Amino acid sequence: GMEMQPSTAQLQALSTCFLFRNIPEKTLLSMLAALPPPQVFHKGETVYEPASFCHALALVLEGELRVVSDADGHRRAILNTLAAGDICGVTAVFGEGETFVTEVYATQDAAVAFIGQQQLSAWFSAYPRLAENYICFLTDRIRFLNRRITTYTGGQVEERLWRFLCDHAGADGIVHFPGSLCDLARALDVGRSSLYRALDHLEDAGRLARKGKQMEIR
Repeated sequence: GMEMQPSTAQLQALSTCFLFRNIPEKTLLSMLAALPPPQVFHKGETVYEPASFCHALALVLEGELRVVSDADGHRRAILNTLAAGDICGVTAVFGEGETFVTEVYATQDAAVAFIGQQQLSAWFSAYPRLAENYICFLTDRIRFLNRRITTYTGGQVEERLWRFLCDHAGADGIVHFPGSLCDLARALDVGRSSLYRALDHLEDAGRLARKGKQMEIR
């Protein structure tokens, strides 16, 4: 029939994929047999774009895909390059997402197997190990994104605080702000714990000295 039969090279690549970690080759072959034949994308062709995308994971069997941020006509940032054994489109399955936030295209001819939600769910039931692999992967992604958010918002608070202190500092570097730290947090529209963290960071970096309620910028 039209079932998928990966080449030795493709099988090698798939065994490195996070999804199939610790899945025996025999099991992997029977799993892949359930998938529709891979789609071929020629160099420059789009695999996913915000308005039209397949509600499925894309498993790269050979070739290379590039993931770029979709920034309405602005310079697009390259977010990732995917080779054989890599997966993308995690946000295209499960849930009600109507748009895809990045664009993925082939940088060279590529063969891609699509794994839909029904297929994934069936696999999760039949092979609990696969579900565990998928959960571990998503957990890593969440941790990574949480770190990014903390870095981004933390940095923002710190820079906003620094500008505010500079604006309120005299020639001697002493900050003239009559209110309390609660007032300062309100003025900057940030939480108190974020403000305390930002003050500590500025102090640790030697940009700010605090004596009691008095603050001096360096």
